[in-house]
Amino acid sequence: MRIYFWLLIIYLNGCSGGLVAQKFVDHTLSNPQAPTSERYQSFTFNGAWCWFSAPRAVYFEGEYKRTYTGWVDNYGDLHVAYYDHQSEEIRSTVIFDNLEIDDHDNPSLLFDEQGRLLVFFNRHMQGVQPLYLIKAHQPESIDSWGEVKELHLNDEALKGLGSMNHTYTNPVKLSAENGRIFLFWRGVDGKPSYSFSDDNGNTWAAGKIFFMPERTYGFRRPYTKVYSDGKSKIHFVLTDGHPRKEKHNSLYYMYYEDGAFHHANGARI
Repeated sequence: MRIYFWLLIIYLNGCSGGLVAQKFVDHTLSNPQAPTSERYQSFTFNGAWCWFSAPRAVYFEGEYKRTYTGWVDNYGDLHVAYYDHQSEEIRSTVIFDNLEIDDHDNPSLLFDEQGRLLVFFNRHMQGVQPLYLIKAHQPESIDSWGEVKELHLNDEALKGLGSMNHTYTNPVKLSAENGRIFLFWRGVDGKPSYSFSDDNGNTWAAGKIFFMPERTYGFRRPYTKVYSDGKSKIHFVLTDGHPRKEKHNSLYYMYYEDGAFHHANGARI
């Protein structure tokens, strides 16, 4: 059984001013037979996602060879789908009706040891909202699902800091820690937070903040990317806060392994 995580990133670059004259150069097409956009298959004609929650697409190889993904549509419904690499079939299903019309709500995906799909998702900026978890009943199937579970993970002792909303889900499973599932999200006062489960998502530890910038203004919210090898390490890249609010917005890196956070050189934090 092999699992690969696909990170799909879209850059939207805006340019203004500072035009510089460029020399003209000759161009040659190295592969004039490259496929056109019309030849690519689409999962949906009206789906959206943001980069905040991940993994957004997962390749799982068991009985089948499939890529699974999910999105929120223009009605606010949440979908999960797969593409079968052998039969070339695309199938999708709605797992939650009328969640919210917001591309920040797209699901993140994780497979358990039996090959069953765990789907995490959230609402965006609607007051105090939990995270959500729904599990597939059968391995490698999106046909039948359990009940949606609400995850109220923010530490109530910290509610004096500000917002208690939960947004942006990033689940990770580490085989070196007996299959422990870590869940990362934007939590209390917009701070990067985490919890973990040792029983396949049935129960969760109380949430904790793991990155706290200096509170120079209210709701200072670092943006976070999470990546893992699925074995022992979880890598993080974080910012100081929202780019609209930061005069100098830096990037920070650290990784988690064996119960501790580390600098890039391996020194414990």
